[in-house]
Amino acid sequence: MISSKIQKVNLLIISTVLFSLLFLNQGFAHGKNRGTATAKIGEKAISVDYGRPSWGKVDRLSQAPEGFVWRMGMDKATHFTSEVDLVFGEKIIPKGTYTLFMRHITADKWHLIVNKQTGQWGSNYDKKQDFVVIPLTMEKTEKQVEKMTIEISTEKKGHGTLSLLWGPYVISSKFLVKK
Repeated sequence: MISSKIQKVNLLIISTVLFSLLFLNQGFAHGKNRGTATAKIGEKAISVDYGRPSWGKVDRLSQAPEGFVWRMGMDKATHFTSEVDLVFGEKIIPKGTYTLFMRHITADKWHLIVNKQTGQWGSNYDKKQDFVVIPLTMEKTEKQVEKMTIEISTEKKGHGTLSLLWGPYVISSKFLVKK
């Protein structure tokens, strides 16, 4: 009788441990698919935290239907944080944290959506929270980037570029620090 109870307790403990390991491993797998892009402008930082999907064999960017809004990554929403006010074209983005999405306009045209809602899962898009929409430049290159990568580069004092590299594409927008 006692050995039967001990066996049940041991089975429960083993099951709990195995379930916990599987659950934790799933979390670690998602961590491996996250990326961070950072840049400094003087003493201030700009950063993007994003999920890194693989390109695979399908060109998801050119096959997206017009009007499609993409989370600009995978899993948790892509978050953009700036410690300085930035200007993209004529659009001013005050310092703070935002979520980034992209909207497919035509075959080779996308817009960057800077959204005020933060902390959500990437597929939770609320158009009412859009702060600004910024036209993007899309170029096809010879280089193939398998894991989506976001880069922030500073070119001149106060000037920079936010770029998404994925598959054969570089999608970008220039910005400058608001004075």
